[in-house]
Amino acid sequence: MRSLTDDEARRWCATRRLTFGSKHLEFRDAESQNCFSVNIERRASSVVALAEALVPEWEGERFDGALLWITARGIWGDHNERTATRMFERMHGAADPIDPVGERPAQRFEPGELRDLHAFLAVPLLFGWDAYVALEEKDYILFVCHDGVVGVVSASRDTHEALRERVRDWDPRDDPRWYFGGA
Repeated sequence: MRSLTDDEARRWCATRRLTFGSKHLEFRDAESQNCFSVNIERRASSVVALAEALVPEWEGERFDGALLWITARGIWGDHNERTATRMFERMHGAADPIDPVGERPAQRFEPGELRDLHAFLAVPLLFGWDAYVALEEKDYILFVCHDGVVGVVSASRDTHEALRERVRDWDPRDDPRWYFGGA
């Protein structure tokens, strides 16, 4: 795992067909983009299970790595922020020294670090940080929104349907306007 600056995260995304659209990270040159959202506001105890459902161990495929990019935090107050930042820095400190989250807000996970990604993804899910997850060799991205919603954007209908089925217990809603229209 390695920490990246915003500029390094943008370069990582640019080499993987990802760019910022009008408001959010999107697939560049995709014929279509599908989106559904999952409300997590009242399901804090289930967010790790949701992280594992959205970034699963794929049968017959390996985890090739991913980028977790924190883009906004501190929305819900100082106490919440101090606790979340402390957790994030302590988890990272076990692997490698980290600059404050504000200076290196993206984490690059290598193959073999899937469980680390799940653990780090739990922080924005629990504490209401905005964050993106972009996976190597996969045609979907996640957006964790501070409003208690996770958006799943895929470049193929098959991936959209497969992921939607994986999280059916969270009552996913198809609403591309939520993501592309400006959440």
